[in-house]
Amino acid sequence: MSSDFRVMFHFGPELNGSTRASKGYAKLEGGALVVWNDTQTRSINGSDIQAITFYHFMGTRVIRIETGNSRIFLSAIRFMIGQVALGNYFGTGKLFDEIVRIGNAAVVYNETKGTLGWKRRLARVFVFAVIGFCAGALTTAALAFLQHR
Repeated sequence: MSSDFRVMFHFGPELNGSTRASKGYAKLEGGALVVWNDTQTRSINGSDIQAITFYHFMGTRVIRIETGNSRIFLSAIRFMIGQVALGNYFGTGKLFDEIVRIGNAAVVYNETKGTLGWKRRLARVFVFAVIGFCAGALTTAALAFLQHR
């Protein structure tokens, strides 16, 4: 039995920068992927999955699932406010592995392997470290300023 994944999802032919994604949950139960939110619930049987693609899109990982008559885009998230979301990098990978396990897709693409070289990864870690340091310094300065007021 899998756990619930907090996801953003889109049912449609394509995913681009202007696509309006929905916030909801995904769960694998009984050999099917169930995606739901307050207004809709959709179930995709593992036997209906024809292709699964796992790739990077706008800074996060995305899973594209193709069935005979529909396409769904999924990404595990930490939180989502409006159309701004913070992706759950490892959660999306875990969800992808579980979907591959239940599906009998003839085509499984994992386009995330080797997409970032070690230099780009190191540069990205450095940038996040600098941003974290600056945010911490600003928070400390703001608290010190407020205490002395």
